[in-house]
Amino acid sequence: MAIGLALVVTAIVVLAVPKVRMKVLPEVRDALRGLWAVAKIRRKRVEVFGGSLAAELLYAIALGATCLAYGIHLNIAQLVFVNTSASVLSSIVPVPGGIGAAEAALSAGLIAMGVDEPTALAIAVTQRLCTFYLPPIWGYASLRWLARKGYV
Repeated sequence: MAIGLALVVTAIVVLAVPKVRMKVLPEVRDALRGLWAVAKIRRKRVEVFGGSLAAELLYAIALGATCLAYGIHLNIAQLVFVNTSASVLSSIVPVPGGIGAAEAALSAGLIAMGVDEPTALAIAVTQRLCTFYLPPIWGYASLRWLARKGYV
């Protein structure tokens, strides 16, 4: 209800105030043109949706590998459900990177799948460590190497 009301108020302000309208409408038109350009080309649609699907599956497989490291066996459907629901829930919480919220959501999802609480928390922290906290370190080192070699 509140979100709908906020959208209606925003639309009224954009349409009623000429200065706001002059700034917002061209940007909205450009965004819609870009979206339409992607939507009408089949290859682009496959890239966008296929890439998103592949990313979700790879994160679920990584979660499965982390679970196996702790002796927990979950099937791919459970892993996809836990990973996707944790991603959605952590994106709702207004914290940069979902720090804390993602671990809590992953833990809750794993507990719902029958994993005991301490193990679920350990899996969640290990998963986030491997997929969120450590990759920037390797990325920074790689970028520095590429810059030193003149590739970037």
